[in-house]
Amino acid sequence: MNTPIFKTRLEAQLWHAMQQSGISMTRLARMSGVDLPLLSNWAHGRRTLSTRAVDAIAQVLGLRLLPETSRRPKRGKSVS
Repeated sequence: MNTPIFKTRLEAQLWHAMQQSGISMTRLARMSGVDLPLLSNWAHGRRTLSTRAVDAIAQVLGLRLLPETSRRPKRGKSVS
């Protein structure tokens, strides 16, 4: 499958994680509770996913949202 053009880096990262997982889209839809047509249309760049759908897929894939290491504040320093 060709990489679709996504509007956000998060979508692109999720798509790549799905591809690398080796889990079929049908199985991922079943495991996450996200409708297969919705997941398929998103994976082909035809629509967006809700944050609930992204969360469900991320949980199945064992993903979590973390700040980029270069942007983490140093210990003891406040973020303004």
